[in-house]
Amino acid sequence: MGNDGVDHVVDRFWAGVFGVGEDEVWRPGAHLSIDETAWPGLLVVRFGETVRVRAPEPLLGRARAAIGSRATDALFDPAVWLEVLAGLDPKVLGPSVHAYSGGPVPRGAGERLSRGELDALAAGVPEEEWQEAGMDNADAVLFGLRRNGTLVAAANLTTWDGAHTDVGVLTAPSARGRGHGTAIAATAAEHAIEERGIARWRALATNTASRAMAARLGFVARGAHLAVPVGRLPEPVARAPRDSG
Repeated sequence: MGNDGVDHVVDRFWAGVFGVGEDEVWRPGAHLSIDETAWPGLLVVRFGETVRVRAPEPLLGRARAAIGSRATDALFDPAVWLEVLAGLDPKVLGPSVHAYSGGPVPRGAGERLSRGELDALAAGVPEEEWQEAGMDNADAVLFGLRRNGTLVAAANLTTWDGAHTDVGVLTAPSARGRGHGTAIAATAAEHAIEERGIARWRALATNTASRAMAARLGFVARGAHLAVPVGRLPEPVARAPRDSG
């Protein structure tokens, strides 16, 4: 899939998330959409000069006030949303950078894995790294790279846009810096591209190693997001009864 095809898939996905037309999704400025799902929090996506915010009905007022009183760039500052959602136990996840590839990717190495084969790798990495790489996803398609019989790196494909196209990768701490992660990630990305024409790579903005690996494989950054779940939603505002006299 060429760049135009990748852009179309990405734009169509985000247009669906925010309930707008594909030709409107990246209109410059700040825009608010209502979240019809049951997720209790805000989704904030930035691409170029556009920031889009999706909020459930109980948070629409706070989100609307924030958009109306702040510059567009400020709306991607995690501190802003912690302030806006104060009192609701907010937590910021991200920002995460999204990158995409329609191929080709450099030739990889490794093989398909079963979930049980990941146990040895899991024992040697912190839980937060395991989760960030998506290795706890039971539905993931798994790949692994061995050296001298030992699993030194693994990659997975989790679901994005209805297919296994989201690449995650994890290398054993003792085997890092040797290209193992890049090799197995290339294998996973190639599989996604062969099956669906596109692969996506998400990494925390602070994870420079992961972002550099994506760039080496030809992934191109196209936007970033924050997720801001809250511990509780505000109580509905009681309306005064109508005067029937």
